[in-house]
Amino acid sequence: MANKIISSEYTNKKMYYANFNITFGNDSEPMLEHFFDIIYPAMTSGYIRESPNKTGMNFVLTDVKVKEIDDDIVLVGNYVKNMGYSVNTTMENGELEEKDMYVPSSPYSRFIIFLQNHRMVLIKNDSVSPDVRSFQAHFRKMINNYIHISNLERKKEDNLPAANINIVDMPFDEEIRNTLKHAKKIEWINFKFFPLNADISPLQFANDVDQKIKELEANSANLKINSPRSIETIIKNVQDTSGLAVTSLRLKNSDGSVVRIKEGQFKSDTDIIFDGNINSKDDKYLISQAKKNEKITKTSSENLTLFEKAVDRLRKIIKV
Repeated sequence: MANKIISSEYTNKKMYYANFNITFGNDSEPMLEHFFDIIYPAMTSGYIRESPNKTGMNFVLTDVKVKEIDDDIVLVGNYVKNMGYSVNTTMENGELEEKDMYVPSSPYSRFIIFLQNHRMVLIKNDSVSPDVRSFQAHFRKMINNYIHISNLERKKEDNLPAANINIVDMPFDEEIRNTLKHAKKIEWINFKFFPLNADISPLQFANDVDQKIKELEANSANLKINSPRSIETIIKNVQDTSGLAVTSLRLKNSDGSVVRIKEGQFKSDTDIIFDGNINSKDDKYLISQAKKNEKITKTSSENLTLFEKAVDRLRKIIKV
């Protein structure tokens, strides 16, 4: 267990859990199959994504490295949001003074991806640091841009395959139960499935859907269930598909209120004790905190086999 000295003036940081689920091509090849020719070079390319609302904001990955920390080989880095704000007035000597200033700011989050099972955590350095949704948006743009540019220089038969990117929250079992246990009725529930990256669901119907998605060479599939009566079974199904599907539902509470729970609304973050700003020297401590959630450490036999095939090449690019 990593030790970190915490001062009396510590502040909490938010740590978010997610499944870094990436597959490639019509055959849904797992992420590690294209780590060295797509994932790692794209992430270290310095790609800058401009904000879609044209505010001057942009996003970039920095300090991206493969590290071996204790028994884990991880991909780490910072996800930075470059922004700024205008200052029009300030208070000086008790009086408002007009100003014309622009103050740049770069809030960031630290990400750690466990390459053995492609689970990840994202830790926000402060309240305005970018979140998992933003990280997924950046990752999709970055990878698609890298594949497009690379394929311009390749023969068609040597083209890199398209990526199917789903970076999905992993909500806590207790949060799922607390959200659903008081429901009087569930009007409907929808599971959105996507090709899994060598994961095996504990639910047979989820594995059947995953197999069908891959047979049909589809990007995703939705399974909607209307008026399920067994709320306990629904709770268990949502818990078992945490990180392996995206769930949305509509329920009616005992007070008659109707609640729509959209994807990403189940709590998937926890507070960790932290002192100061996050940087690379804190990775060992962050990993020790992340592994308090057992979902971070679970690894399918298929993922373990893929990792063992790649581990020697991964060790060759490890940086301190």
